[in-house]
Amino acid sequence: MKVRILGFSIDPTDKPSLDDLMSHIEATPIDTNKENEDRGGRLVFVNSNAHDDYHVGLVITAKDAKTYCQLKKDATGAMKLVVSDLDPDASLMEFNFFVIKKDNGIGLYQHYHQSCSMNGTMKLLQKQFNIVVRQKVDEAKKHYIKTEELSKKKATTKANKEYKDRFKWQMLVSEEKLNKILEHMKRIKALELSFSTLEVEADEFRGLKDHVVKNTQRFLFSQESRFTDLLKNVITCVNDSEADSGRVIAIDINDNEQTFDISENLDIFGVYEFDDVTKKIDSLDIDDFADSWMIKELINICNERSEYFKAKIRKKQRSR
Repeated sequence: MKVRILGFSIDPTDKPSLDDLMSHIEATPIDTNKENEDRGGRLVFVNSNAHDDYHVGLVITAKDAKTYCQLKKDATGAMKLVVSDLDPDASLMEFNFFVIKKDNGIGLYQHYHQSCSMNGTMKLLQKQFNIVVRQKVDEAKKHYIKTEELSKKKATTKANKEYKDRFKWQMLVSEEKLNKILEHMKRIKALELSFSTLEVEADEFRGLKDHVVKNTQRFLFSQESRFTDLLKNVITCVNDSEADSGRVIAIDINDNEQTFDISENLDIFGVYEFDDVTKKIDSLDIDDFADSWMIKELINICNERSEYFKAKIRKKQRSR
């Protein structure tokens, strides 16, 4: 199994800032399953002090299985499926490390098959960002009521206007690769997004909800759509949705339909063997994750690929 290093960027925000978000998570690590502290759930840890230029993080997805299966040969050479019990104090888990450049929000994310996706982690960060916004708004509202003697309504309006930034992020998708692939295509025909769940809107589909493995939505585009504009909107759509994957369907010069997986065109910053990575982080103390081999490797990649990570991302001006 391969471990891949993927890139992303988080849009700059002022109120609250990326530093505010990371400080909040560092003080209160994300725990999606506090009701069941022994097994299951997803944890996110952040350290903003271990490295001067980077926020570093670790995502742990704990599985609730109490057993695991192995394929073994017995004394006669016959293959047998053997079910073993986990240690009572242990849980099966998946891991994902990430680093984020403090000055521009560009980062790297370590991922392998069936571990938490980059999209899944960003959704967790977005939820925490919204919590920080609410906290900051509440603090500002109290401040304005006390120091400016504003009414509760006016103080709330002023605080909401001050903390109006929103959490947005993008995968580092190689438009150059997609452009090169699609340059001989006549046009982009459609976008397909695949979801793990079914959002039921009509009564006739309600009976299917609990049985859905994949729900695919297909969007057909006008033949007059400009490629550059459409490609950017397609990538944004995949980022902002709850989709697990996305595909672009194009028509070639011979009017044949061809399909391109967006995930295959992500910029890959490194590929490792899973067994090699796990050996290097074996017996890692979670409190010391910021000094782990994986975090140091991600930072080394950032330094080696400085053309990506020295970039300054300008904050988009809001329309008035």
